[in-house]
Amino acid sequence: RCARHPGALHLSERRAQLPRRSHRQRSPPPQAQRPHFNTAHSEGLLAGGAAFATLQAPAEVVGIGLHTGAEARLRLLPRDETGIVFARVDIAGAPEVPASLAYVSQTTHATTLARGEAVVSTTEHLLAALWMNGVTHCRIEIDGPEVPILDGSAAPWQRAIDAAGIRELTGKRPVFTLGAPVRIDDGAAFVEGLPASELHLEVDVDYGRDYLSPQTVAG
Repeated sequence: RCARHPGALHLSERRAQLPRRSHRQRSPPPQAQRPHFNTAHSEGLLAGGAAFATLQAPAEVVGIGLHTGAEARLRLLPRDETGIVFARVDIAGAPEVPASLAYVSQTTHATTLARGEAVVSTTEHLLAALWMNGVTHCRIEIDGPEVPILDGSAAPWQRAIDAAGIRELTGKRPVFTLGAPVRIDDGAAFVEGLPASELHLEVDVDYGRDYLSPQTVAG
């Protein structure tokens, strides 16, 4: 299917091997309002036209971690230095861990970053929202081991970023593209990336359950 979209990043998760169970017909849930993502600051991310950016003002969110059940208070702060860093302010000295592939310690059910005592899990929704808004410089202070799950999406983080505002910085961010196709398989699931001049995502999910129909999102 990716052949229709050269340069697509295609993710597929299939669970057809699971036995289907019979359930009573359920009424479909009400259609949730789709969050509006401000893409003005992310335009040109692959075209080399996007400037470095940070937040205009601090933003604060409090919530419960999905996997630990621990409450955490998290503050998004403007930062002049390049990069996004998490600081565990509940630990003496507030040790930091950068949001970098070099510090990814595990990805089972969530993305965990770790450097020494600074360990922070379930970072992916927040980092996705920052990336969508073109935020390249940010200090994230958190007083617990896990980023709050909130409603399970990036929408609450988007609202926090909207409230804080975005400030452009001097310089243009570098552009990274694939030089060749990349694919990783894990059982019936896979993720595949193809070289492209622009970002296109296509995601398919099928858990093989009567009460949860297959889902596809592309754009």
